[in-house]
Formats: sequence, C-alpha cells, structure tokens
Amino acid sequence: MLKKFNDQQIFSLSSQYIHRKNPDGSVILMKVTDEDDFYKITGVAATIWQNIDGKKSIGQIMQEVLNDFDVSVEQLTADAEPFLQKLLDLKIIE
Repeated sequence: MLKKFNDQQIFSLSSQYIHRKNPDGSVILMKVTDEDDFYKITGVAATIWQNIDGKKSIGQIMQEVLNDFDVSVEQLTADAEPFLQKLLDLKIIE
C-alpha cells in the first residue's frame, strides 16, 4: 500500500516523547527533555499515531484507517507517507 515503507514494517514510539489524547481526538506530543518541542496531530494522523504500538504492522494500521475513515487508498498513501517519514526524521518513532 505505501510505496516508501514495507507493509510488514512495525514502528514503536520513542521513549523521548510523551503524548496525550485530547477529548477532540487530537494528540499532543512533547519531547521529555524539551517542553518547547511539541506537536499537535489531528484526524487520520492522530489515528495512525494511536495505532503505532510496536506490534501492529504499518499495513495493518493503514487497513484500520481505511476501515474507519472515508478516505481512498491514494489519499491515505499521499498523507501517511510524509507523516511517517517526518516522525522518523524527528526520531519520534523508531
């Protein structure tokens, strides 16, 4: 499904970041050692984040998103690949 990532690839969350889910479904990420380093994610990105657990493959996560949201495979791919790459670049996931 994703071109840049293997569907069997499994990511885990970095211990350098903590997160909190807000009542509106958004997620706040903050670096433990730097309170000025934080991010807010919403929508499909928040759902992807909440499913990164070190157990589910990226293919499984993408299938769950497709089941839960009215989004095409093409749109999910276009949104998910840069999001996951950014998380990897920032070392928020491993």
